[in-house]
Amino acid sequence: MLRAIILDIDGTLVDSEPCHEEAWNAVFRDKGIDQPGAELYGPFLARTEAEFVRHVAAVYPGIGSPEAVLELKNRYFARIASGLGVSYVFPGVVERLDDWRSRGIALAAATNGDRHDVYFSLMNTGLHAYFDVLAMADEVPAGKPDPGVYALAARRLGVEPVRCGAAEDAPLGVRAARRAGCLTAAVAHRRDPRELEKALAEHAAEGDPGGALFGDTASALAWLDGHVSGCR
Repeated sequence: MLRAIILDIDGTLVDSEPCHEEAWNAVFRDKGIDQPGAELYGPFLARTEAEFVRHVAAVYPGIGSPEAVLELKNRYFARIASGLGVSYVFPGVVERLDDWRSRGIALAAATNGDRHDVYFSLMNTGLHAYFDVLAMADEVPAGKPDPGVYALAARRLGVEPVRCGAAEDAPLGVRAARRAGCLTAAVAHRRDPRELEKALAEHAAEGDPGGALFGDTASALAWLDGHVSGCR
């Protein structure tokens, strides 16, 4: 049985990815650059924002330093998302987190997101109140699909990864969770379900507990709940 739950944030708990894309498009407009398409965004979906901003600075050398570009993007993201509040939290998330918190289930968030954006999303939605710990990609040698961020979250919770459940919306995140040894629920919100199934099917950690694919976060969290012991 699971003793803890580790959750991705962007695209899994909150529908923030349209906000991120809108913020980046605002940056490009500011810089007089035509709005890019999938050829720019696609290869970096769910990767760390640090990786993406370095890529942007390489593709558009005159756009400014990665640090300045990311600061501008963060300001746009906060402006766009601030009016949404809890409305961009996926249905069923708050109710499930309320239930887990009331039962004493240990909860962590593990993310590839930029620290500023992650803090903003958690505070803006009130989700920060549910998590015992937060593990960020900038705290480990490599972000997802490397399992380091999941291993860090589990260590901070004091629970072995194999006793943790995870929910992810991107193949990179699914691979990270499974390589860490977590029971993994994949959520096909904006990703190709076939790519998520492929990630679920790949060899993971020894004693891998497996995973399953779902069409929405509420169903994924309900499935994980079925594997949770009563309390920590």
